[in-house]
Amino acid sequence: MYRTYYGLDSPPFSPRPDIRFLYLDENRSRVLEMIGYVVRERGGFCVVSGKAGIGKTILVQALINRLGEQVHAGLATCAPGSTPRFTELVAGAFNIDTEDASTREIYRRIRDYIADLSQAGKHALLVIDNAHNLKPAAFKLLVHLVSVDEALRVILVGHPELRQQFCRRAFGDTAPGVIIQTSISEFNKRDTDAYIRHRIATAGGAENLFSQSASETVYRFSGGVPGLINCACNYALEAGYEGNHRIIDKSII
Repeated sequence: MYRTYYGLDSPPFSPRPDIRFLYLDENRSRVLEMIGYVVRERGGFCVVSGKAGIGKTILVQALINRLGEQVHAGLATCAPGSTPRFTELVAGAFNIDTEDASTREIYRRIRDYIADLSQAGKHALLVIDNAHNLKPAAFKLLVHLVSVDEALRVILVGHPELRQQFCRRAFGDTAPGVIIQTSISEFNKRDTDAYIRHRIATAGGAENLFSQSASETVYRFSGGVPGLINCACNYALEAGYEGNHRIIDKSII
């Protein structure tokens, strides 16, 4: 209900990833550039890690939107406790039919799909979100797919433990197939303020809707984690609306 009151076209702090609201600080700009280079030029694996709510999914979505026609991207999410065969998860990301197919047949269809792209001078990009939930056998299958199909690039996105988890489960002591391992960090105080202003402006509101002191309070509460910033700011807008506050100051946070 606060949208009309504050002149907003859409909710500025929705928990859903929406690339319209993407804010790139120095760290995220560097991560986006690095994984883009892997996808376009180098191939192999890229591991992107970060704590929950840090903005991993929206950053990968931004990368996919920037890819040209030479790269066919598929996104799969590995939910905790999920039981489908990993080959089905991969096939589903690329819209490959798996009905009444054995694991071996699904694997063959995936290989054929990638081979067809390669013959056309194109690449396949497989993005697996929540990859920290993958089982060891899935990591090894990914390594095998990449080793036999140079046209396949894989981005694994997950919690901080994913970096060590992937290397240990897939390669043992060495990780020759991993081109880049990178992590997304929290915003600093300045970027937290800029992030809040960016999201408000993108939603059609006034950039100064949150006072400087309010942004600093949000930073202290959230530690610069975007997901927590969104929660705090959404609550502040609701409280500001109920209290008839045209400007959100620190007393409302």
